[in-house]
Amino acid sequence: MRSLAWASAFLLVAGRAALLLACASVSRAQTPSPAGPAFPVNTETYSTQADPDVAIDADGDFVVVWSSRFQDGASFGVFGQRFSSTGAPAGEEFPVNTTTADFEGESAVAMDASGSFVVVWQGEDDDNAGIDGQRFDPTGAPLGVEFQVNSCFDHSQESPGIAMEPEGTFVVQLGRFRGPIEVEEAAFFVRDFDPATGAIRLSDGTSEPLDPETLRVSARDGAGLCAIKRSLAPAGLLARFTQAAWAELAAALEGPEDAPRLRLAGRSIALPASLVASLDFGA
Repeated sequence: MRSLAWASAFLLVAGRAALLLACASVSRAQTPSPAGPAFPVNTETYSTQADPDVAIDADGDFVVVWSSRFQDGASFGVFGQRFSSTGAPAGEEFPVNTTTADFEGESAVAMDASGSFVVVWQGEDDDNAGIDGQRFDPTGAPLGVEFQVNSCFDHSQESPGIAMEPEGTFVVQLGRFRGPIEVEEAAFFVRDFDPATGAIRLSDGTSEPLDPETLRVSARDGAGLCAIKRSLAPAGLLARFTQAAWAELAAALEGPEDAPRLRLAGRSIALPASLVASLDFGA
């Protein structure tokens, strides 16, 4: 029966506090159960070992990688250990990253069916965080040299992820991206409008009362807009109505077309005269 593997961490106190990684084999049954006791993963126990990740091949052999503080001589570095399907160590603990001048950590690993694997991690690219990687053969020997994954260096790329096909093709997720973005006109959408309560539901999952005095149409394409989140900015932020929400608003209008009023939470509210001529709710 093929085994799966999981990695966890617990605090070991033996004269000094150190973080020791532990692993347990889990049988591949309908109801997973431990296939033996928990066993230590890392050999080095000085300072902190954290953020483990694990990958497994078609035979149940697996590899665990983690971040280790001060072990490579500078901040955090990435280390690994291979295991057989029985949980027995295969070879010794090994360093993953070649560059050791700065932070290397938050690693992720993926393995193909034959046992070859790729490790990716967050490193340093000039002044920003970037993603680096290293390929290994089934014996744990490096294949080629450490390589850079990201091609954009203007901002930080952090916390990578990786997935691999059984034949060895892999894709790397760059994880979190930190940098400025430019939003055209409105950063939120109004997904629903409830005339009975006067509430609008926004694209971030929150709801708030509609302020009818802020209703206007976009000069770009005639879409409905309103102001929201006044607590974040004096004038509020712009939200763009979806077609469905705009139709719900249109259905709540009453009175003549040249002077429509909005039914809102049991009240009848006149729309600003300056907006009436530009409002077009469609058929």
